[in-house]
Amino acid sequence: LRYRVVSFTVFASIDGYAAEETAQSNLFGDKHRNVFNRLRSGQRVFFTDIKAVGPDGKTVELSEVSIKIK
Repeated sequence: LRYRVVSFTVFASIDGYAAEETAQSNLFGDKHRNVFNRLRSGQRVFFTDIKAVGPDGKTVELSEVSIKIK
């Protein structure tokens, strides 16, 4: 089945501060790249509040995804 992401939030803790940026599309913008560029090896970035539209046209909320930076 094919689902299309329509919104998501990127969250990371950088230097003790929360960095959280939302998107109302399936694309990373400059504000997301800024968060990614500040991450260091061993840190995690979380993708939360992921919403996608399925082939039936219904919007569903997907599970959180975390990625550890190498």
